[in-house]
Amino acid sequence: MAAHVLIIERNEKIGGLISAQLREKGFGTVVVRHGAEAAVALRKTPTDVILLDNQVPMGGIKTARILRLHEKYNTIPIVLSLPPDKEEARQVIGQGQEAGLRNFLVKPFTLAALQKKLTEVLESDQPIEKPT
Repeated sequence: MAAHVLIIERNEKIGGLISAQLREKGFGTVVVRHGAEAAVALRKTPTDVILLDNQVPMGGIKTARILRLHEKYNTIPIVLSLPPDKEEARQVIGQGQEAGLRNFLVKPFTLAALQKKLTEVLESDQPIEKPT
């Protein structure tokens, strides 16, 4: 059975594009635009991994922390997409690591890079850290 990805992307067009490309590769997807919609989607659809845009309303790291608070969803791996600016990306990575995140992908990314990252995350046996 194919892995299911919850895509939390503030830009509707980008979310749709990512979703369409992943579906072509056999992934199941649901696209939402912010954390509240993500919480609803998680209740409706089993999810194997979350792809989270750092620039969603409320911020990607805060959204990840909130999603991690629910015991039913706190073991779902999260891949946080990073801004293209290297200095800004470094700051976000540091903040993300403090929040227990360890999977990052710089935007813009290719389908091949996304697919590679999702495969790495799904095949990892490292436990998910709780938020701090």
